[in-house]
Amino acid sequence: MIGARWAALVLFELAREPRRFSELRENLKGVSANVLSRRLTELQSFGLVQKVPDEDDSLKSYYEATAWAVELTPLLEDLSAWASRSPRTGSPNP
Repeated sequence: MIGARWAALVLFELAREPRRFSELRENLKGVSANVLSRRLTELQSFGLVQKVPDEDDSLKSYYEATAWAVELTPLLEDLSAWASRSPRTGSPNP
């Protein structure tokens, strides 16, 4: 679910604030449009992200984290902090 490449980073971005596809591409340097589209679709299917139509422009939409994804975010942050202390990264252990 969140182990796919870019999935956790997409969730982190959307947990901060809703974003348009183009904003996600801009903020997530290196992700291709195809991969980002796939991750968003997968995260939607798991109930972690929802696509919301723009109220002002029916041709535009944005993505936002669901309440379940926001609840998951602190766990992902803890996991990221733990991984950064991994002997494999060369960072010191606590």
